[in-house]
Amino acid sequence: SHDANAEFHRIIIECDRKHRPQALMGQLQGQVHRARLLWPSTRPRLEETWKEHAELVTALRARDPDQAEQVMRMHLEKARASTLDRMLPVTR
Repeated sequence: SHDANAEFHRIIIECDRKHRPQALMGQLQGQVHRARLLWPSTRPRLEETWKEHAELVTALRARDPDQAEQVMRMHLEKARASTLDRMLPVTR
């Protein structure tokens, strides 16, 4: 659900020891939430999102910053591409 997704992101943001990004991330999450309301994710994308979240948790638990960064970058890119595809569908 979107509530569980928002809670996951809130927890990740709060775990960051650098407090400066928290305000920025909070603002960004607000924008992402609005986009999700206007252009909801598809079920396959939601299932993929949960797998990406699980991979991120695994990397964080392993204290593997390189893997966590790689997973996070991939997650953000897939989320960006998916959102743009829903906002600007290609007509054929």
